[in-house]
Amino acid sequence: MQKSMKIAHGDGIFALLNHVLTVRAVNAQTFTEQLPTSNLRERNRRLKHSEQEIKENFSYFLEELSESMKEQYSGKLETKEVTVLKNNSVTMCGLVMKEEGSSVAPTFYLAREFEEYKDGRRTIKELAAGIVQSFKEEKQNRYEMFEELDFQWDSMKDFITYRLINREKNEGLLQDAPYEEFLDLALIYQYTVKLSEERQGTVQILNEHMEKLQISQEALKDAAMENTKRIHPPAIYAMEGLLLGIKEPWLEKEEIHGMYVLTNTSGIYGAASLIYKERLREFARASGGGFYILPSSIHEVIFLPDQAEVCLRQLAAAVKEINATKVEATEVLSDQVYYFEPETDSLKRLGALSE
Repeated sequence: MQKSMKIAHGDGIFALLNHVLTVRAVNAQTFTEQLPTSNLRERNRRLKHSEQEIKENFSYFLEELSESMKEQYSGKLETKEVTVLKNNSVTMCGLVMKEEGSSVAPTFYLAREFEEYKDGRRTIKELAAGIVQSFKEEKQNRYEMFEELDFQWDSMKDFITYRLINREKNEGLLQDAPYEEFLDLALIYQYTVKLSEERQGTVQILNEHMEKLQISQEALKDAAMENTKRIHPPAIYAMEGLLLGIKEPWLEKEEIHGMYVLTNTSGIYGAASLIYKERLREFARASGGGFYILPSSIHEVIFLPDQAEVCLRQLAAAVKEINATKVEATEVLSDQVYYFEPETDSLKRLGALSE
């Protein structure tokens, strides 16, 4: 493998790479439907705080939103402001909503709604109506299934899967959970739950769960290795096709052209497909040698065949810039560049070479 490289077409590939990473990052984000712009004022209820105070204080915003939701909900609604530690040590503030007497208590993260209110696009009343509707849909979609889970190993073991995350950025989260080191990353275990015909949820396995289930980490590892491939089969797609809206899995017999995306068939937490080395070997055989691996997000990585000389610093700079500006903070996998070397059958981090 060469450590110092040039590009056949100048900096063109890096402009293309920057564009591709940006597109993939934007596609990974979940956008909520925007209601028409509104400059209406709250007329049906007197606000506890002035509009200016609410726009400057997120807690005031949640307080006013809670009151409006309680007025619009047909039952007795309970709300609580919470701060939750998410992936990559990102803390998110939101509201836990619960109907009196019910076990359903989803959390709604409302930073985007706060911005809409500050910009004057939607009023407190309009936002509350939308959140109340979402809460009703959560109940209708049998969110209660989390409460009804049979938390026994015999019923769970076929649904334990892997998720690949950044190890350094999740030190706090990993203190209370079993995990496996993978390069400079971490494989955590999760219990995949079917919520409805169209929806799935996951519960991360913590140390306390292992104690309750009376199982070893080796049992988790064996289950996750087998189940991840079965429940979320790894898939490779040609980047050119994805950018055109064509999602046809790459087959080993097909000739390699340009960049490819490794994910899984669901497109969720697909970066964990890196653990299946047979897919890396297949791609190496088809491309005629080693290839670079660029972490697009926790959902996918990009394969770049080593068929031309490239500058590792530029590759790393492109990945780092996109992570900082285009990828949601909770979905960043790594700023590093990786390389699969077929001669040694090894997957390596090239951080030391690209810094």
